[in-house]
Amino acid sequence: LTLRPVRLTPGRPLPPALLTKLRVCSIAAEELAAQSAPLTLSRLQQDLPLADDTEVAALGALELLLGWARDFAAPAQRRTLAQALRELRGLLEEARLRQQRSV
Repeated sequence: LTLRPVRLTPGRPLPPALLTKLRVCSIAAEELAAQSAPLTLSRLQQDLPLADDTEVAALGALELLLGWARDFAAPAQRRTLAQALRELRGLLEEARLRQQRSV
């Protein structure tokens, strides 16, 4: 996993590389256990969601960060950030619903 900056563009307001980096930063301890680690690493390589708790934590943190960044962005960048936030909120809602169903 490289830690190069990720660029948000109107065509890709929420790039998979950004979501993967957030998932790594928010990973739950049980996903690193010996029996879970291979599946976790495979899902990260494929840019797929991890456990629901990890997804909610990662996407929730990104929602706060993008909301904060929008206040300091130029008008054209605000449109891209708004687009990213809409997409992100849809993903976050799906993750929260899955999380509630699994309880």
